Amino acid sequence: ETESTINVTGAVAAETTEDGAGSSEGGPQFGEVGSNGAQPDNWDDGLLDDTLDEDSTVDAAEIVACCFESLQHAILPISNISKAEVLAMVMTFVTSENLTWSGLDKLLLMINRICGMEVLPRTKYLFRKLLASKLKRSTDYYYCEFCEGFLPTPEDGTSTIICTTCQKRTTISELRSKGNFFTILDVSDQVRQVVSKTSDELYSNLERLNSNPEDTISDITDGSVYRKMKASGALQWGDLTMTFNTDGSPIFKSSKASVWPLQFVINEVPAPDRFSVSGVAGIWFGAKHPDMSLFVGKFVEHLSSMDPIIWQAKSQMVSSKVYAVCCCLDAPARAAVQNQVQFNGYFGCPWCMVAGEHLEGAMRFPEAHQIEERTHELVLRDMKYAVTYETTVNGFKGPSPLINLENYDVVSGQACEYMHSVLLGVTKQLTEHLLDSSNSAERFYIGSPQSLESANKLLMSIRPPHCITRLPRSLCERSYWKANEWRNWLLYYSVPCLENLLPHRYWKHWCLLAEAIWILLSTRISQEMISHAESLLKRFVDQVLRLY
Repeated sequence: ETESTINVTGAVAAETTEDGAGSSEGGPQFGEVGSNGAQPDNWDDGLLDDTLDEDSTVDAAEIVACCFESLQHAILPISNISKAEVLAMVMTFVTSENLTWSGLDKLLLMINRICGMEVLPRTKYLFRKLLASKLKRSTDYYYCEFCEGFLPTPEDGTSTIICTTCQKRTTISELRSKGNFFTILDVSDQVRQVVSKTSDELYSNLERLNSNPEDTISDITDGSVYRKMKASGALQWGDLTMTFNTDGSPIFKSSKASVWPLQFVINEVPAPDRFSVSGVAGIWFGAKHPDMSLFVGKFVEHLSSMDPIIWQAKSQMVSSKVYAVCCCLDAPARAAVQNQVQFNGYFGCPWCMVAGEHLEGAMRFPEAHQIEERTHELVLRDMKYAVTYETTVNGFKGPSPLINLENYDVVSGQACEYMHSVLLGVTKQLTEHLLDSSNSAERFYIGSPQSLESANKLLMSIRPPHCITRLPRSLCERSYWKANEWRNWLLYYSVPCLENLLPHRYWKHWCLLAEAIWILLSTRISQEMISHAESLLKRFVDQVLRLY
């Protein structure tokens, strides 16, 4: 027997054996605990009440002693939590509570003791070794603190680096301590992990894609770019394509620091499994937005030098080259990656040559008909001219790192994402316009207390099915709505809620947008549906100026 002492406003001595069973036999015991977490029948909810009456005076030590005596024979139920889940919970707890390495040592020891076996590395050394083994195939790249230029790692083994642009001298340790570096993981290894998790489903889908293509579109693999690559022979059977993305996420509420993971999905993996097995190709951390020419440029280098992936499924060996065909970014990040002016500048559209006009302090497009569309060849020409003449040409400031991707089209490869443009853009803007009290004299105004109450009453009475994860919230709380809530408002709630409030012509105009987006979000669409949605959107845009 070993003796352990617990101090809580006094000393409570509890003798325990090695297996944790106490020497005392008094007190209620736990029975089997069901999966629903219900308490056993012999659990006494009034344990302390029976032990202590109102007039008794007992210090905290006696209360703890009473609790330990009652629980000493209770055996913990067997858990069905995986080791990976335990590891994730430990890492989350360590970071959220700023736990020291010494504290982590004790936490690991406690968890292994509770589980009765070594489910996690038993020391901080083994814990760090576990994490380090997963990052051994990553590469760190450094950039200058002053000019943000790329800093080549010294080949002679020294730690001193001199910036070739501004001639500032620094060391690797200083750069790491200030966070002036980013990491590119082994892209080949990341792709291989995604493929290994979905090999059977991936192989079946590749066989399906090899058959005659359907007339309808249900995925990116049904699109014109993908079909063109297959028809030209650039994409052979077994080859894979990826869509990649990067976006910033704040780390601390009290700091500007953010992390930018560069993620990708394999387009041939069937949806929705595709998005649950995404890969991470790189990570940028810092107080400023990443220099996309550096960050994405190094990713492009790694992807371009990657050998084919060899994998097995259904007793068949498959060799797959991997190509990037789509880059999905929000507007500011897209402009940075393309080395193009932003959407609020002249020639800011990545898909057409519309110049735009600055009116009332913003970029407007009053005449946007019959505008020449951009092509891959024209964009390459403009990028070349921008370098030659050292000026912006048709919106481009110079070459983009994406031009070095094999079989990548710099125009059609840019995805038009609708979250910012439609949901948090037009839908939110137009709703605010309808409810803004500064428009109280306009025919479309529905922000009066009576109208708002009527709309909210109908909105709050809606009971959506379980596939809609967020319940409707009042229009008075719209400033807190997430993008999903704006989507639900546009597609499901707004049409019935506004029908008897808005003048009919304004309501019909709103329906043009709702119907068009509904069509384009369908799981399977035909060319006729696309043409109809395009017609609806053109009518919607044409009528905005006249109505509002």
